[in-house]
Amino acid sequence: RELAECEESEEEDVSSLKYCISSGDSLTQEIKDKFENRFNTIILEAYGLTEASPIVSINDPVREAKAGSIGLPVPGVDMMIVDENDQDVLPGQVGEVIVKGPNVMKGYLNKPVATEEALSGGWLRTGDFARLDESGYGIIVVRKKNVIVKSGFNVYPREVEKFLQGHSKIKEVVVVGVPDPFYGEEIHACVVLQPGKEADQQEIIEYSQERMAAYKCPKKIHFYSSLPKGPTGRILRDQVKKNLMDKMEGSIQTE
Repeated sequence: RELAECEESEEEDVSSLKYCISSGDSLTQEIKDKFENRFNTIILEAYGLTEASPIVSINDPVREAKAGSIGLPVPGVDMMIVDENDQDVLPGQVGEVIVKGPNVMKGYLNKPVATEEALSGGWLRTGDFARLDESGYGIIVVRKKNVIVKSGFNVYPREVEKFLQGHSKIKEVVVVGVPDPFYGEEIHACVVLQPGKEADQQEIIEYSQERMAAYKCPKKIHFYSSLPKGPTGRILRDQVKKNLMDKMEGSIQTE
């Protein structure tokens, strides 16, 4: 985002730049378009993890590069999306990504139990939930641990975030699950507004209610001037949730 929005310099020369690769988190169409227009290049989103380094899949530069998609498996690597019984799910359905190939680790050092849980018949359980679109492109939905379970329904934070990012006043948003005595978990959204813009909770909630099923809509909107990020600029989702929970617990104690 920072590169896409930086000012042009007369001294820069990026004419030799043909492709850029993005990974770590999904791109919005807005950021993808801004970056490609700004630098006159193409962004290829990719997917990988430490246990299957350095890459599992990538958007094919010859075919259409889709924002938010991790593309297709690289040569020599097999990738499947399966249900809880390790059966292939249908296109559009959500399942866990499992990976097999020469890039997959042999195991965790001195951690036999963790290795046994992660590897089965050479297949690596990534802990990432995804779905395939009509073209066979993978789309990461959520880390397994980040799925919000509300009234028995699975809610995928990235899906809710994608809708909220369509609001013209929202710059950044992270959706998290907060324990709730009635629903099990309730949906809260942590929002950073665009510079110079103002919005209140009701406006954001009404916006979501017009576009999403009721059980996916945030109950509470928390406004921040910024969200914690790592060295690469990726928003630290776990830290956002921890900060929110600490804030809520402090509020309860104060009351």
